[in-house]
Amino acid sequence: MRPAPIPRLMTEEEAAQGVVISVLMTEWQRPSAIVGNQVKAIRQGRGWSVRRLVDECRSVGWTVTASQIENIEGVQRRGRTERRRVSVDELLALSYVLKVRPIDVLIPNEMDRGELYNIAPDVSVTTSNAYVWITGGFLNASEWEAELAEAMKWMPADEARNLMMLSLRSDRPTSRNR
Repeated sequence: MRPAPIPRLMTEEEAAQGVVISVLMTEWQRPSAIVGNQVKAIRQGRGWSVRRLVDECRSVGWTVTASQIENIEGVQRRGRTERRRVSVDELLALSYVLKVRPIDVLIPNEMDRGELYNIAPDVSVTTSNAYVWITGGFLNASEWEAELAEAMKWMPADEARNLMMLSLRSDRPTSRNR
């Protein structure tokens, strides 16, 4: 059974502009909520203040404010946690300055491998499958050849050749263990 989606509280256009969205804390979380929680946990685990994280981000060229970091991590307002979505640029910069892999911000080690992870508003997969897919594996092992053929269409030719050679060495993809 797939978790119920969070009700939309604003337009997609507002969300795309980085407006803070309200997240109702249910058993389901958007990947941005997971990233925000992880950023906060890692920052606090390092003993860093929000100001220190802002300074570290600025040292790599990302002009960010304390308010923006707080909105990524999640702010309590009127009994709800509000946060804004995290862009790919922000995910990479935050991972870099926190000295962690982006996958560790996207999928915390504490998540149960069988727990559902939302990869699109109406698509949930197990955390284990999401991890394999995000780190370069195939989402559907039974259809990996079709996924490989589609992926190769968009790769540089030399990379596609190397991947084809690797795929010929085995009859099915290997899952990476976390």
